[in-house]
Amino acid sequence: MLVFNPGPTKVHPELSTWLKEGFEEGVYSKHHRSQWFQDLFERVEQKLKKLAQLDNSFKLFLYGCASTIWEKSLESLAYKKSFFFVTGEFGKRWLHCAKSLKIPVTYVISDHSFSGSIASFLKKKKGVDTICLVHGETSLGQDIPSNEIEMILSLSGNAILILDAVSTFPVKNFDYNKADVIIFSIQKCFALPSGLGVALVSSRSIERALEVFKSRKRAMSGFESFKYQYMFSTQFMTPATPNVTGLWLLEKVLDKYLTKGLNKIRDETEKRAIFLRNKFKAIGLLPLISSPDWQSNTVLTFRFHKAVELRDKLKELGFEVSLGFGDLSDSVIRIANFPAYTFEDFKMLYEAVLKVLDVNFPIGLN
Repeated sequence: MLVFNPGPTKVHPELSTWLKEGFEEGVYSKHHRSQWFQDLFERVEQKLKKLAQLDNSFKLFLYGCASTIWEKSLESLAYKKSFFFVTGEFGKRWLHCAKSLKIPVTYVISDHSFSGSIASFLKKKKGVDTICLVHGETSLGQDIPSNEIEMILSLSGNAILILDAVSTFPVKNFDYNKADVIIFSIQKCFALPSGLGVALVSSRSIERALEVFKSRKRAMSGFESFKYQYMFSTQFMTPATPNVTGLWLLEKVLDKYLTKGLNKIRDETEKRAIFLRNKFKAIGLLPLISSPDWQSNTVLTFRFHKAVELRDKLKELGFEVSLGFGDLSDSVIRIANFPAYTFEDFKMLYEAVLKVLDVNFPIGLN
């Protein structure tokens, strides 16, 4: 089965070799308070910063998943008022998290059709000290353009930018130094099994976290807070037992990406996306996101009036794609385009779609 789900997704073909190597080297029994782990932590932190060309002040925090980091970043950094721009399911969940924590929020709700200016909304919001953006909305295949983020930052004063980059980092061509917290997990752009959430946290965020910790009367979440993560990260450790295997595998992928070069990875990703969009357009499958500036290259979404049937027939041929969320679940398909995929994978998927449509939808697509 060739899996095109937007995470967990197709893993790197070297994974089986890496797992065997880890067993032979005793990785799965390594202690997280050992010098071996400290060395691994430090190497991964440095390689992440090298790959994304991040300022050296960024620190590495590890969690069980990216969704946990939504909560812990808000709890650690949000003080006066947090601004959310929401178009899809994951933005909604993050906003719900903030409300559950009783964080003061102001927000704008839109949908997949949005292609305007987020900054124009922010202009009208007063007292915002934290901005929460989903860089790539996985449920829609919608990315926020880089120039839009720059405009937001130009109006935000001293506000902290928390960027959910789960479906974009490090593949989207963006200067990630502009974010104060970069959130990702390893099962998407790093094409590994799920179970490790990562936050790259700027020195400015750490300063804010320490201030917020001192000023709040209510208890925070102990070892999960940014304060304690930072205390341990200075020793290249974590407050609690992390996913050691996931971190070790992440280094393997970082070595692969650094050898290949991020520019080449981005170029290949874009070429696969353009190929599939053009081929699908010719047979009537149009992108859900109409504005090219807002289309994601890592999660491709297409309208189709019989999406469920198309998904099921593709699965019979050995190809697994995802459906849309909520009201779009029966009219949208989602296709992952992370770095583990090849151009040949996409050619085979396109040929399978042609076969399904010829056999099952001979009357037409609309």
